[in-house]
Amino acid sequence: MSYETGRFKFKSKPKPGEIWEIRRVPRIPYDVDITAYECLYSQIARSFIRGESSRRYVMIVSESADCLVVPVMLMSSEVNYFSNIDVVISQQISGLEQDLLAKTWLVTEMLVCNLLQPVGQRLSYDLYNDLMDRSEEYQDNVLDLENVDIFHKQELDFTDLFYIPINIYRNHQRYIDGINATESLLNDVLLLEQETKLIKYF
Repeated sequence: MSYETGRFKFKSKPKPGEIWEIRRVPRIPYDVDITAYECLYSQIARSFIRGESSRRYVMIVSESADCLVVPVMLMSSEVNYFSNIDVVISQQISGLEQDLLAKTWLVTEMLVCNLLQPVGQRLSYDLYNDLMDRSEEYQDNVLDLENVDIFHKQELDFTDLFYIPINIYRNHQRYIDGINATESLLNDVLLLEQETKLIKYF
């Protein structure tokens, strides 16, 4: 069974606790090239898009409600920064070839079409719950931008890859909705005009 979002298909729906690799070149669920917007991304995000940095991963936080946007927790291969809020997920647990650092404080939304593929093993229920508990406890503390350190600032900058495509998609959707509303209004006016002409002849 395949799972479709926009024009992109996956073998299965992203599920909570799964680790997914992020697509390097962001997309939106329309046949629209958004590479012209690369200038809007932070330097660290542009470096990733160009293939100048290593692969990046996210953990799925919950299922996508609308099949387009999914909440995720960012993960990093920079495991030297482990702490109460940055938790190391070992290779033995994830099934990947490297340890990952789960950024429990950095839970955000991304377009499902920018998930490339699931990797490794789905995290256990207990580990998933522990990560989510930490997320609730520490998220507001780290996101105090006045006191954020360089590493956490870079991780925040990386999330341009999530926010910018979502904003482009939503603006494009509003544009399409506006066109559809205008067409619908014109159709209603034409129909009313035709009905008015018919009434005049009776």
